[in-house]
Amino acid sequence: MPAVTERVKSKITFKVMSQPTADTIDDILYCARYGELEELVNANFPVSYLVATDESGNTALHMACANGHLEVVKYLVEKIASLDDAAKYINYQNEQGNAPLHWAALNGHLEIVKLLVTSHGADMKIKNTAGRSPIYEAQAYNHEKVAEFFLETMVEENGESAGGGEEQDVVEQGPSSGSGTSRVTANEQ
Repeated sequence: MPAVTERVKSKITFKVMSQPTADTIDDILYCARYGELEELVNANFPVSYLVATDESGNTALHMACANGHLEVVKYLVEKIASLDDAAKYINYQNEQGNAPLHWAALNGHLEIVKLLVTSHGADMKIKNTAGRSPIYEAQAYNHEKVAEFFLETMVEENGESAGGGEEQDVVEQGPSSGSGTSRVTANEQ
């Protein structure tokens, strides 16, 4: 009987310890926000820690995408790809409904946008709580190369013309009141 009790205690202790603390999540998000790839790699966090969220629902991938840290994004998506439900985390929406792709697009990080879409299946049509897609965010912040990439990719995937359609309508609508997205930079906490 004591051996069973010790095994159960061990499992309970492991389960408790396998959840990241708020400080650990902050450290991971900090590293992602500021491009501290070496620190992330050396810490060798479990994948479950790398997809943990802060109080606003942001993940390390959100932070790396927002701030243009391509190598950190590559590292994170490589780790996330090992999960059975990787697409869920690539397209994970924070409390404002923004996926990492929204933040990469609105900050004009073309190489990150390309990586997420072409190699990891990020959803180009995902909308935030304000009803805005990543292509809308790219155009709203005058990132024409990012917007062009989205349009060209949509044409290639769907064989549709870029004129008209749902995405064109969203771009032409202009900003709505109560924006669900704001420009995110490394200086924001």
